[in-house]
Amino acid sequence: RQPHIWSYLYSTAKGNRVCDKTGLILHQVAEPTDLAGYGVGLPLSRLYAEYLGGSLHLMSVPNYGTHAYVFLQQSSDREEALPTYVDWLRKRRLREDILNFEAKEKQAADCRDYAEALRLKTLAAEARVELSLLDQNARLEH
Repeated sequence: RQPHIWSYLYSTAKGNRVCDKTGLILHQVAEPTDLAGYGVGLPLSRLYAEYLGGSLHLMSVPNYGTHAYVFLQQSSDREEALPTYVDWLRKRRLREDILNFEAKEKQAADCRDYAEALRLKTLAAEARVELSLLDQNARLEH
């Protein structure tokens, strides 16, 4: 198990020379290859996958190897997906959602669609609670 596998600038690259025909390791060297070893491949790949609404998972089997699985959503009519572990982006998205819900709530109330107005008011309240929880967590971390 690699505890830092998702950390930026962490690498285990050794720069192995591999046979093009068979895929077998010909020579194992201590230095990384030109593109390997910078420690951004996995974290950046996971970030891109989450941005596209999917996820990246690794499964390692001892004495066999590691497989990477990328899951992406097929729908193209969805909103931009921001990574959940980037709190400032989440806060910005929540603030935008609150303003959007409040504007739609006002429109629904003006049209006398009170059930829709109540639903939007509830969604705005839930977003405010989530925003306040993020703010509390940020204060606890500092």
